[in-house]
Amino acid sequence: MAATAPANQTVAQGVEKVFTLGSFADPTGATGPWTVTINWGDGSANTVFTTDIQGALPAQSHAYFLSGTLTATVGVSNGIDASTLTIERQLERRGSDARVWSDQNDEPM
Repeated sequence: MAATAPANQTVAQGVEKVFTLGSFADPTGATGPWTVTINWGDGSANTVFTTDIQGALPAQSHAYFLSGTLTATVGVSNGIDASTLTIERQLERRGSDARVWSDQNDEPM
């Protein structure tokens, strides 16, 4: 699978924010649904949902209560070849604001 990471995002500590997750394409011919799992990287429960279409992933909300640098991952699985696309995000808190930036990485499941 191929991914496009979202643009950098800013979040204040402890404030609920809607995060864009980027997009994906599955060249295997799979028709969905695809399972999306977000590990926010802060010890909170994962967010898991399915999508029936390729392209932009639906935005999801989350609040970060920890400071420091955290890494969240967004995995997309097609259920056919058991591959997972990972989009990594890091959150770095400076004062009352934190910045989120993205990098992308394909890994087998």
